[in-house]
This record gives sequence, structure tokens and C-alpha cells, in this order.
Amino acid sequence: MGKVLLDTSVLLRTFQELYPWNRVAKQAVEILRCRGCQLHTVPQNSYEFGAVATRPVEQNGLGFSIADLAAAADAHGLKAILTFDKTGFSRFPEIEVIDPASLLAGNSRPS
Repeated sequence: MGKVLLDTSVLLRTFQELYPWNRVAKQAVEILRCRGCQLHTVPQNSYEFGAVATRPVEQNGLGFSIADLAAAADAHGLKAILTFDKTGFSRFPEIEVIDPASLLAGNSRPS
């Protein structure tokens, strides 16, 4: 098989522990890895994943929030985030907020 594009539906199912296809999605990805396949995503996956991940659970989303992202950053030892949402992350003083426009203008430097 060689190179395999992972569809967003598979990526999402690996995060939805209670979803019936969660185990199947995880096992299929692992089988492909064990077979030596190169697993790939494309920018479209990120867009689709973000749209579903932040949609409320009641609307078939994952219900992720800024707090979830901040917690994930902390868990991975990440101290800064590149985001257009300066206000949303301002309540997490332990995370340096880097605004893309300010970075381009030379007004922001990540630590």
C-alpha cells in the first residue's frame, strides 16, 4: 500500500471513545502502521477536524473548547500558542499567546 491518506472520519473516530467505530478506527490505523504504511493527512483534514471537534456534542461534535486545548498544551509541555484568538486564551496566563499578525509585524517573539 505504501502511502495512505487518513480520512477525517477515521481520525475523528479515534478520539470518540464512546463511538461504536472507535475501536475499529484505532485498530485499522495500527494495522497499517504495522504493515509499514506511511500515514498522511492533508490540510483539509485539519479544517474538517477543527470544525467537528469544536462543535457541541449534541450536534455530533466532540465539544472541544479553548480550555481543552490549553490543557493539551500543558500536558505536552507547550508554553505558547499561535492563534488569532487572543481573548479566548487570555485566561490562561501560563500560555504565551502569539498573534500571527503581530508576529509578522515583528511585535511578538515566542520564548
